Amino acid sequence: MKSAFVLAALGAFCAAASAHAEHNHEMLHKMMRKARDVSPSDTTNNATCGCVTSVSTWYGEATLVQPTTTSPLTTTQTSTSYSTITVYATNNAPAPYTSFSSTGVYTIPKTAITLTSTVVVPCPTASSSDTYAPGTYTRHETTMTITATNSVYVCPFTSVAAPTSEASAPAAHSEAPAPPPASPTEPAPSYSAPASSKSPNPAPSGNAGSSPISSNGNQWAMTYSPYTAAGGCKEAGAVSADISSIKSAGFTTVRLYSTDCSGLQNVGNACKEYGLKLVLGVFIDNKGIDAARPQVTDIISWGQWQIVELIVIGNEALFNQYCDAGALAGFIADSKAQFQAAGYGGPCTTTETLNIWQQSGSSLCGVIDVVGANVHPFFNAEVSPDQAGSFTAGQIEILGKVCPGKEVYNLESGWPHSGQANGKATPGVEAQSIAIKSIMKNVGAKTIFFSFEDDLWKQPGQFGVEQSWGCTKVFSG
Repeated sequence: MKSAFVLAALGAFCAAASAHAEHNHEMLHKMMRKARDVSPSDTTNNATCGCVTSVSTWYGEATLVQPTTTSPLTTTQTSTSYSTITVYATNNAPAPYTSFSSTGVYTIPKTAITLTSTVVVPCPTASSSDTYAPGTYTRHETTMTITATNSVYVCPFTSVAAPTSEASAPAAHSEAPAPPPASPTEPAPSYSAPASSKSPNPAPSGNAGSSPISSNGNQWAMTYSPYTAAGGCKEAGAVSADISSIKSAGFTTVRLYSTDCSGLQNVGNACKEYGLKLVLGVFIDNKGIDAARPQVTDIISWGQWQIVELIVIGNEALFNQYCDAGALAGFIADSKAQFQAAGYGGPCTTTETLNIWQQSGSSLCGVIDVVGANVHPFFNAEVSPDQAGSFTAGQIEILGKVCPGKEVYNLESGWPHSGQANGKATPGVEAQSIAIKSIMKNVGAKTIFFSFEDDLWKQPGQFGVEQSWGCTKVFSG
């Protein structure tokens, strides 16, 4: 900065000197013209003529030149950005609830629920739901037995009470034989159908509490599955021969687990031919309730109600954890309403082991007409073959307290003729005969014996007994 100032000063000075020199140079030309005009004698000595250039330099102290003061320029820029936020609005009407501070029997009074907008109430299963338009709905009076303190009972919108109930793991001694097998060409059963939009009121049929069966003394029914030893479907002729054998053994009724393998047609025709009744089944497997719905349609389409004594909707579905109690109750009520609308006037039920009935009876008692249970004394290690009948009778007595006022039927009971012992419960041909005769003596008129023949298509299972429950010879000998 200091050197720049000096140079600037010198430049200014030189410019001034240059201008002065130019002025002197002009005067020189004037003087030359005057010289030419004078005579030679007037010419002065050239030695005394000339031009003199003087250069003067001034020095001074260095001066710091302050920079020009500047101020920052602030510019405001505005930027606008947009983002999309999706807001999901849920319109759920709060369900009324009642709190109970102690155990006991409580009566929930009739309640009117007014909905101001359409509300979707999920069913216990994830596969279906009920939709209710705006309006006033009346919940009928309900009596609930509270077994735990500080419990909360939520009033459902549906007409069928369906509290959440998880199927508990079965007791080790309550294991039951496996369900029907899969056919080589058609699994048994494997179906699908849309759910009904709304469950009907669980009003019991006129047969509830009365005996729907027609036994032959202490013999009522035998279970039957129309499968070959390899798991295929039997032909109609073979089925007819089997049903004839059941008739000859003294039974009045045949229990059918499902509608596969043309069971309704082949078994039904044979039963009509030999004068036998049917206990029909809607089988629920690991595919759940929706997969079982077409069986309801099959039964309605078949419609031979005059030979049907009982319809069993689900065989140990809770025991096997294929659904929960609330969902099963809704399915039973819905199926029963469809059967009744199609002309069936008999009872409907489901069948479970004793411990499952004790856990889930509060959900199921309102939708069944009779209590159906599978009582297998062999799976209790303290029961010997000769005690099978008294043990089974005791189980039926306990079951009578689950749904008071409703008949109890033992829909599956027997004893294996081979396999390993389960404590005092020893299998064998003689042991089977002793056990079955004991059951027949005590509760034969209310028991369906398991089964017509050995189920060789099954896996051996626990104690290696699952293939050896065939017991027709006990009744034929």
